[in-house]
Amino acid sequence: KDLSDSGIALKIITGDNEPVTRHLCETLKIPVLGTANGSRLAELDDPGLEALAESVNIFCRVTPAQKKIAALRARGRIVGYMGDGINDAPSLRASDVGISVYGAVDVAKEAADLIMLDQGLEALHEGVLEGRRTAANILKYILMGTSSNFGNMFSMAGASLFLPFL
Repeated sequence: KDLSDSGIALKIITGDNEPVTRHLCETLKIPVLGTANGSRLAELDDPGLEALAESVNIFCRVTPAQKKIAALRARGRIVGYMGDGINDAPSLRASDVGISVYGAVDVAKEAADLIMLDQGLEALHEGVLEGRRTAANILKYILMGTSSNFGNMFSMAGASLFLPFL
């Protein structure tokens, strides 16, 4: 819920079957907006896969080759992928932000951009919020520095017309 309130859509891509995944989602109180399985994904072309990726949030019985996050990236989404297995390494590399956990296999940790030391989506949510605050502060600093130096640069450019040594 906190991720959703922050504008982050949670999508689950798993090799497990649909009943197991639905039970897990019910236990964790993750709303199921729709499901798709690997055989359905195999039948779709790229535009169909892009549309499906927008409308469902659970992908079951997916093979490692089908863990394509390019469908979301093609729609202009920023994709963070969390994985801990060998089969997740290509998706971790292909995502905008690859996230793994400390107990993951070495291949997944090497492919990831971030390694979470705390377990749970709460740690991920806190990291996203802190990253947003940091990015906002950096932007403020850049804008402040640019605006304060603009007057100096404008004055020097004007003065160079009259003072040849500038």
